[in-house]
Amino acid sequence: EKPKSDVKIITRLKHKFDGEGFWDNRYKHIFVISAGGGEAREVPTDALVVPDHLIPQLSPVPALAWIAAATERLRIAAFVHNNDLRHPAVLAQDLASLDVLSGGRLDVAIGAGWNKPEYDAIGLRFDPTPVRQARLIEAIAVLKGAFGDEPFSFEGEHYTITDLDGQPKPVQRPHPPFL
Repeated sequence: EKPKSDVKIITRLKHKFDGEGFWDNRYKHIFVISAGGGEAREVPTDALVVPDHLIPQLSPVPALAWIAAATERLRIAAFVHNNDLRHPAVLAQDLASLDVLSGGRLDVAIGAGWNKPEYDAIGLRFDPTPVRQARLIEAIAVLKGAFGDEPFSFEGEHYTITDLDGQPKPVQRPHPPFL
């Protein structure tokens, strides 16, 4: 049976496999169709990642929620969340929610951002690399604090958090794995 078009893979697998990707009905493998219309080949996988770019695609958080709902064993992650596009306290709630909805299958991948044209397109200042990296280090501290068992406070150069008890708490303790 051919894969159904309503379960078309959201990610752009064609850059890696030179084809279009589809899940099979069991949601255990990816089928890759060659760009030349060749036969589908099965590609076993343990995780499915969704890019975080301001391009014609679904936003990664709702896309990952859909993937989590449609699968039973695949680990999910963005590849990678751009730290500058979301405040880390907001991202912590989104990520913890994904971990809960997926039953503990979330991996966290977050980066400092690199695609200057995306920053320019939304009027976001593209700071020098050391500044973006320092902001990323603080963001990871905020994420881990929000995933913790108790309310936490944080004061850095880029973020200030006061008595935040991040909710929901992720299933994976003390937090989902960071890649």
